[in-house]
Amino acid sequence: MRDYKRLHRALEGIDTVVHAAALKQVPAAEYNPFECIKTNILGAQNLIEA
Repeated sequence: MRDYKRLHRALEGIDTVVHAAALKQVPAAEYNPFECIKTNILGAQNLIEA
């Protein structure tokens, strides 16, 4: 999710995607919020753009 080029390559020829990738544990997100943002927000943005 966080590597746009690899995600784009993996989605070649794919018509439907179910996005369920996320860091969802609150203590982990509070401990390292930037990793949570990179995965949950930027990862979703990469998926939309790919």
